[in-house]
Amino acid sequence: MEGADGPSPRFDVDAEAGIGQIEHPVILGGGSSYKECLNQTPVNDGCWSGERGESTFFSGKDSVRSITMDRGVDYSGARPDFNPYSAADVEIEGMSTNRRTNFRLADEKLASEMGVSRLDVTQWREHPQSTANMVI
Repeated sequence: MEGADGPSPRFDVDAEAGIGQIEHPVILGGGSSYKECLNQTPVNDGCWSGERGESTFFSGKDSVRSITMDRGVDYSGARPDFNPYSAADVEIEGMSTNRRTNFRLADEKLASEMGVSRLDVTQWREHPQSTANMVI
């Protein structure tokens, strides 16, 4: 809810802590709250340059480091910015909380835009090193 001075404060009810004002009251795109997004940020296999969800995460996994070239992934609002590592972008309608469905829809749209099969896109997304030349 927007007030004259910006967003109105939101409150969270926690069974153990009671009622308190949410530190980051903005509901982010996709319908997820800041807390829900923060709960999905990495806590293992790497380190943060500052506050979790509001800084850069440096993964300790070789498979991730080979893609990021040890630059890490910047986060703002507990959301990652994968743009520096993106080979292609698509926007899908009707995005849901079902990751499998969302990936299928995104793969179908990208395949249509590129003139290849959904299976080609899915294989490339899951194993980018083996078919990285597919997206040029």
